[in-house]
Amino acid sequence: MLTPEEPPPMGYRELPSSLGIALSEMENSETGGRGARRARLRLLLRNKRKEWEDYRSNVTPFELKAYLSL
Repeated sequence: MLTPEEPPPMGYRELPSSLGIALSEMENSETGGRGARRARLRLLLRNKRKEWEDYRSNVTPFELKAYLSL
């Protein structure tokens, strides 16, 4: 694991911090291919976007405890 003081290795990129950001990066990447491969990618992205929206629309126990008492 790198410390904040260490420079990242060449070609290193930090991982996306959420599924939503990862999906956006995947949509904008050029690794989608063509034809059937592209169709499968669109299907995967659609399903994962639904999963992300379902996740974001749920109130977690942490949120209930932290904010319900306000």
